[in-house]
Amino acid sequence: MAMVIVLGLCVGWAIAAAGMAAALAARDQVALQQSLQREQQSVAGLSNPEALFQADIFQGNFLDTRSTVVYGVFLGFGVFIFALIRAYAPKLTLMSIFGTIAIDIYCVGYSLHVTANTISLSFSRRAMAHSSHSHNIPSLTLS
Repeated sequence: MAMVIVLGLCVGWAIAAAGMAAALAARDQVALQQSLQREQQSVAGLSNPEALFQADIFQGNFLDTRSTVVYGVFLGFGVFIFALIRAYAPKLTLMSIFGTIAIDIYCVGYSLHVTANTISLSFSRRAMAHSSHSHNIPSLTLS
C-alpha cells in the first residue's frame, strides 16, 4: 500500500519536473533580465530594497505567460494520465489520487513561485557579493 502511494508521488513529481524544465526553456530570459535590472535600479539606495522587491514579485511584475501556459499543459496532461489510471485500473486509485495531489502542488506552486524564488535568490546573491566585496568579507563558494 505504501509503495503504491510513493509510486504515485514519484510519477506526479516526474511529470511536474519535466514541466518545470519545459517552462524554464519557454521563458523569455532577455525580458526577465531587463525586468530584473530595472527593478534593481529602482531599489538602489533604499533602506529596505528587499521588501519593495518582494512586493513587486507578488504583484506579478515578473510573471511570464509562456511558462505559465506550459505548466498548465503539464498539469492537464498529468491529471489526464492519473484519471486514466483511475478509470482503467481501479486498484491503483490510491496511487492516482496521490499522484494528482503531487502534480497539482508542484505545477501550481512552481508556476507561481519558482520565478520569484529564482529572482530573489539572484538578487540576494548579488547583494551579498556586493557587500562582501565592499567590506572585505570573504565570500563562500560551493564546489
